[in-house]
Amino acid sequence: LKQGWYSILLFVIFGGMAFQYYAGTSFGRLHVDQLKLIFPLLGRLSRLAAISRFARTLGMLVASGVPLLQSLEIVKEVIGNEILARAIGNVHAAVEKGERISESLAVSEEFPLDAVQMISVGEETGKLDEMLDKIADFYDRWVDYTVKKLTTVLEPLLLAFMGALVGFIMA
Repeated sequence: LKQGWYSILLFVIFGGMAFQYYAGTSFGRLHVDQLKLIFPLLGRLSRLAAISRFARTLGMLVASGVPLLQSLEIVKEVIGNEILARAIGNVHAAVEKGERISESLAVSEEFPLDAVQMISVGEETGKLDEMLDKIADFYDRWVDYTVKKLTTVLEPLLLAFMGALVGFIMA
């Protein structure tokens, strides 16, 4: 380690740059976003935050009078996850053909069933924007709960890591 520390540092720097380049490609971004959704606790947090962002943005756009197809295009760009953006793209294509949003969201299986059912109720009652706001509020609360849970889990792990690091330095 004393003699080759610069090699390790260069490896870490170039490895980070290579990962960043890979994540910048469309193929790499798809894989990175897929991994984000798979991780046990972080994946759930990422999915909940993206769905909240989807519902909040779509609700605001619909309430402002923006046409639904244009709103879905905007939401697709804002959602921040390529997997969910592709599902929204499929929803856009289905809505163009005359299908309901909730039906095409259910087919994608990327969105939770409770959110799909609430969107269905919003479509039936004609109050889609209000229902989307309720969905966003609900998932924002879940994101807050998940972040608290995550910090509770990470705290002992970070403490153990710091203890091991101090022990390593002492040795």
